[in-house]
Amino acid sequence: MNYDLESVDIQKLAQSMTNGMADDKYFLWVPDWLQDAEEKEYLVLLNTGDRIHENYEIIYQFQSEYIRNKCCYALSQDGKTALMGYAVKKGVICMDCESGQVLWNNPKIKKIDKIRFNYFDSDIIEVINNQLEFTYLDKHTGQILDEERIKKVRQVINLMRSSKNGKYLMSSDTFSSKDKANYTVYDTKTKEIMGRFVAQSQIMESTFDITNDGQFAVCSAYQKEGISLIRVATGEVLWTQKITKKIFDVYFDKDDKQVVVSCRYNGIYFLNIQDGQMETHKNGEKRYFNPYGKDICFPENNVAIIGKRRIQSPSFTFIDALGTPKGVLLVPAGDEYGLKFYDNDGKLLWENKDVHIGNLVYQEQNHTICGFMNMYGSEKIIIIDAENGQVISRLDIDDFACAFIENNNTLVCNTGKMYDVSNGCIKEKEEMFEFYVYYEK
Repeated sequence: MNYDLESVDIQKLAQSMTNGMADDKYFLWVPDWLQDAEEKEYLVLLNTGDRIHENYEIIYQFQSEYIRNKCCYALSQDGKTALMGYAVKKGVICMDCESGQVLWNNPKIKKIDKIRFNYFDSDIIEVINNQLEFTYLDKHTGQILDEERIKKVRQVINLMRSSKNGKYLMSSDTFSSKDKANYTVYDTKTKEIMGRFVAQSQIMESTFDITNDGQFAVCSAYQKEGISLIRVATGEVLWTQKITKKIFDVYFDKDDKQVVVSCRYNGIYFLNIQDGQMETHKNGEKRYFNPYGKDICFPENNVAIIGKRRIQSPSFTFIDALGTPKGVLLVPAGDEYGLKFYDNDGKLLWENKDVHIGNLVYQEQNHTICGFMNMYGSEKIIIIDAENGQVISRLDIDDFACAFIENNNTLVCNTGKMYDVSNGCIKEKEEMFEFYVYYEK
C-alpha cells in the first residue's frame, strides 16, 4: 500500500529518544490510527531532513494489533525494535521491525498508559500505568527486572529546577498530553532523595519550585488542575488552588512565605503558603525577584519596569531578567538582540548582541553572570563579565535540562554530568550526579 508521507502528523508518531529528548531521526507511525484492527500496518520512518524541514522515508513495515486509545507504542534509538503496549488483553509485545516477527510477549502487564525505552540504557523498557507507576522490563526477554537490577536504572529527567540557595534540586519526568508528572527532590550535597511524588505539570521549564529548606514543593498545570503545595517527604498535597488558569510560571518568593503565580493575560497572584489563599493580585505578566534592589516587573511580556523607567523590548518579549548590585540584565527573545544591561534607574550601560543565553545566575564573588541555553542545536554554557558584558568563558555541551547548584558554582545536567562554573572557568567534573529510579522510603 502507498502512503502519503507528506500527511504525517508529528503528534501521532512515536519517536526514538536520547537523554530524554526526541532526536527527530526515527519514528514509528500508524497511518490508520483512528481505526481498530487485529492486524494493522505499522511503519518505521527515517527523517532525512531536520526537525523543521522533515523528509520521511519508509524503512520498515510490519503488522500488529491496534486498539484506539488503549494502545501505545515506542521505538528503539536505532529504529529496529518496536514496542506495543495494550491497556487490556495482550500486555507488552516486542517486535523486530525488519522481519516483522514477535520477539516476545508479556501479557501480565496491565493498565498500560505509556511505554518507552530507557534513554540511558536501551536494554531496559519502562512501562507506565495510568497512575504513573513504573514497571521495568528486560528488552531481550520481556521479564520484570529484579530489585538489584532496578537499583542501577538511571532516571529519565526532562526538566530541573533548584532552590534559590542551590541546596535542593527538583526534577521532573514529564509525559506529553498529561497534566501529571513524576517529581523527585534531591539534597545536592548528600545526593540523597528527599522525596518522590506525582503532581500536575505543564511541559514548560518553570512550572514547579522547591523551598530553600527542601520541605515543600509547588507544582502547577497550565489549565486544568491549578496549583498544589506538596510536602516533599510524604508527597502529601497540603492544598490546591484553582483560582486562575493559563499559568506559565509558579515559584516561591524571596522568603518562602508566598507562592507566586504568573498567569498569561490574568496578572500575578500571591498566595499564602499556609492555606493557598490569595493575598495580593497585581497586574502584569511576571515579576523577577531582585535581592539587590527593587524587583523587576513585567507589566506586559515585552515591557520591563526598572525603578521608574519603562523599558521596551526590541522583540516581542523578554525571556529572562537578573538583578545584580549594579543593575539589571534583560534578555530579549531573538538571536539578533543578545543581552542588555541597565543600571537601577533604567539607563542602558552595555549590550552584547553576540551572546544568546537564558537561565541566568549572578556569581557575586567574581562579579560574573553565568547562564545556559538548552534549545535544539544550541546547548551551551556562557560566563560573562557583569561589568562590561564580555564573554569570559564558553562551552558547547550535548546535555540539556540543567540547573545551578552549590551556590551557583556548579551546573548539573539531566544526564548526571556536572560542570564547575566558578572563577570564570567552565570545566566538566569527574563526579557524576547519580539520578536513579530506586527509592527507599
